[in-house]
Amino acid sequence: MSATVRNKVAIIAPQGFIDGNNITSFVTSEELRYLMDSEVNAIFFSLKHVAYFSITAVSYLSDLC
Repeated sequence: MSATVRNKVAIIAPQGFIDGNNITSFVTSEELRYLMDSEVNAIFFSLKHVAYFSITAVSYLSDLC
């Protein structure tokens, strides 16, 4: 994961195909916990460069946050 942090806002922008099987290769729970424990006010997931994503992946991300 490469999170860009500006003005206390973290932006995570994965690329490619995201589904329930490979979501952990894009973002891990430890990385999200680190961002949530830091001084950021918001975490945004950009799907701009994602060709496909499943509802399972979105549910996983929402459960982590």
